[in-house]
Amino acid sequence: MREDQVGATAPPELPPTTTDLLASASSASSAPALAVTASPATPTPVLTAPSGTDPEEVLEGGAYPATPRLPVLLHRAVVRGMLVFLLIAMMLGCLAGALWNLVVDLPAYHVDSAGNATTSERGLTAVFASDAWFSIFGLALGLTLGILAWHWFRRIGWPVVLLAMGTATVAGLMCWWVGVLMGPHNFSRRIAQASPGDLVPIDFKLHAWSALLVWPFFATIPVLLRASLGADEQVATRRCRSRKTVKAAKLPEPSVTEEEPSTPVPPPAA
Repeated sequence: MREDQVGATAPPELPPTTTDLLASASSASSAPALAVTASPATPTPVLTAPSGTDPEEVLEGGAYPATPRLPVLLHRAVVRGMLVFLLIAMMLGCLAGALWNLVVDLPAYHVDSAGNATTSERGLTAVFASDAWFSIFGLALGLTLGILAWHWFRRIGWPVVLLAMGTATVAGLMCWWVGVLMGPHNFSRRIAQASPGDLVPIDFKLHAWSALLVWPFFATIPVLLRASLGADEQVATRRCRSRKTVKAAKLPEPSVTEEEPSTPVPPPAA
């Protein structure tokens, strides 16, 4: 019996039959399959603007530049816009000076046969008509320049007040210069050369220099009113951007979904 046990060998393994293959496929498909969705992109961290950087200038992706940018007041486009605005103010001042000289009715002195020059009481009161009209033009153009300064340069901040005052003062000086340049001048020489019966108007000039302060004063009114009563656009822009950043940071977590087992398809019969 020992010899039979020693000489016996293990039976050879048979290849798997079709029934075994179908059983293994059905057992593998019966287990639920787990499908993991792709992990979302890493949320972009919220960055703070470095010192000297304009919060309005943000690069793509919400990042700030590595090196601080120039202040808004020193940007090339802003400086160019200020020069253009100054040129517009000078042109408006020249136009106002020509109109100022045309609308003012200067009082005149009458020269009698004895060579004396006299005027009426109404003429004495009309001496300051040029100052009144100069103030009216200063009121109108001052408000106009103030509105334009706020509309075009409100993003530079508080220097817009100085810009409005400076351009309005330049416009007032141009108005005064053009109006006086158009004349008349040299009242004493003209009265000396006048013949009896002539009417000699007085010199065209600005008697009260305080009228020049009307121009910058009214130019600051629209800027101060808009800055104090209107909404702060920079704060609103920052809040809107912070809300968008928070929404972008709240990304959905990776989810695991369970798929239903698929029904195996039996192989075709041989």
